[in-house]
Amino acid sequence: MARITKDPETRRKEFIGAARELFMEKGFEQTSISDITGRLGMSHGSFFYYFKSKNDVMKAVICDILNYWKEFMDNLVANEEMNGLEKMQLILQMSIESSTVKQDINEFFEKEGNAAMYQEYRKRSHEIIMPLITEIVEQGVEEGIFDLEFPKETVEYVGYILQNLGSSLRTSNVYEYRRKIRALEIFLTRVAGIGENEFSLLGSEEKMKSSQQEKYWDKLAEEKEFPTPFHIEEFEKYASRDMNILDVGCGYGRTLNKLYNNGFKNLSGVDYSQGMIDRGLKLYPHLNLIKNDGDKIPFPDGEFDSVLLIGVLTSNVEDDAQENLISEISRVLKGDGILYIADFLINQDERNLKRYQKYEDEYGIYGVFKLDEGLVLRHHTEEHILELIKGYKKVVFEKTVYETMNGHKSNGFYYLGKKQQLY
Repeated sequence: MARITKDPETRRKEFIGAARELFMEKGFEQTSISDITGRLGMSHGSFFYYFKSKNDVMKAVICDILNYWKEFMDNLVANEEMNGLEKMQLILQMSIESSTVKQDINEFFEKEGNAAMYQEYRKRSHEIIMPLITEIVEQGVEEGIFDLEFPKETVEYVGYILQNLGSSLRTSNVYEYRRKIRALEIFLTRVAGIGENEFSLLGSEEKMKSSQQEKYWDKLAEEKEFPTPFHIEEFEKYASRDMNILDVGCGYGRTLNKLYNNGFKNLSGVDYSQGMIDRGLKLYPHLNLIKNDGDKIPFPDGEFDSVLLIGVLTSNVEDDAQENLISEISRVLKGDGILYIADFLINQDERNLKRYQKYEDEYGIYGVFKLDEGLVLRHHTEEHILELIKGYKKVVFEKTVYETMNGHKSNGFYYLGKKQQLY
């Protein structure tokens, strides 16, 4: 049988591939040249035809790993349709995904015996990738997006962050992970001198989850009624009919329509489900219902005399998400405005206790659970609720029992308070 000969580049790639496999299995320090040649059934002479030493093939392995990023970055720099901010967001999102979802590179360099390789990787990454990131940042400066006096030096610091994302972000606790992502967004926003919330580092997986949540509520708009009651008789003790009222998380507007039928006319509602808004506009065309696409409530400061928040905290499970929501409500609420909240409290029955325990480690919060359909919800302690709204003077806090949208019973509360400090 004729001997099969391969071109030099193909053979060289085979050596690199075998070395990479062995470095992953055994570690660089524990891998010998004999191991590499043995893996391929080749002689030492063949190895030294392509590489001067084990260190030489190690550098080739690192270049092979970096080639993907180099090609990606070259294409991104050449892209004339994206601005500097859009390019940087894509780089950061891919870095996060690579560090937390595709963890093979992290595992590779964390393998015992690969410390020297990791140092070489950092060095080569700095030489190859950082100049390309600098080009993108300088593009953003020229476009007037980034306010940076020293772009190159700033990229040096950002580079250290990117290189250490793997160890910083790796956690099974969803809540802790999202807090770290948010902290990174705030940090980069301030470093780059751009507007608040300009950096969005939510990766494709998280965006997909968010989209699934929105689709879930859109679907519910077609088939569910929401039984959480609004205690209008309590509200009317402190509210006048000429008040400007906002319902945050208004759904299809059932609460606002109840107010309308009781003589209140200055009524607005926001909800992030387009399905809910569409249903509401068909049922109650006299109401001002708006889809809210971001974290900001789309109204100016001090616009409303009262804000309603009914069954909304339960679907904003993270502490920082709830705090941001209350902060936004306080922004659009007048100095002596009224806040009305109705939501769910912790239950002690076996069904709920099992759900709380099952998801506590994943979310880092006792009271969080997931429905079969994938929707993540939260029941609260009274202490948490009162801490959340400590900027308000409590007028009413009543515990009660509510029926959930799936027909179960749950502990709950309704609260009415007056704003007493500036936010």
